[in-house]
Amino acid sequence: MKKLQYHCHILIYLVLALFLISCAPFFFFSSTKTSVEPPSLPNAKLGQPYYATITINSYPGPVIPRLFRYEITPTNSGLDLKVLDTEAVHPYNDFKLEGVPIVTGEIILRIHGGTFGTMEVGQDFDKTYTIKVEDADE
Repeated sequence: MKKLQYHCHILIYLVLALFLISCAPFFFFSSTKTSVEPPSLPNAKLGQPYYATITINSYPGPVIPRLFRYEITPTNSGLDLKVLDTEAVHPYNDFKLEGVPIVTGEIILRIHGGTFGTMEVGQDFDKTYTIKVEDADE
């Protein structure tokens, strides 16, 4: 009888340990958020080439391509957002904003989307950048 009790206790402790280990990522990593870097983009000069990179540090999984969207206002600004490396394992995590600005004032870039989930639910992200375009002679 004591041997059976001993084995039951061992089994209960084993199940409890496995449960706690499986929940560890939730307890230790759930505060991690998806972030879009850099916090701001450099200003631009009218008629001069512009280049900046944007990285989405996605958590828990990579960015979902079909959910990724971006808007550039005004649409005829001369700038365009492109995937940095189309051959990368997760290409929708790194982008380049490039072109030659053809309007003065402000260009607004908004990027938003979601990430795949793993042991945790995927996260949404939404970031808006404002780029000031000045005359080249200023």
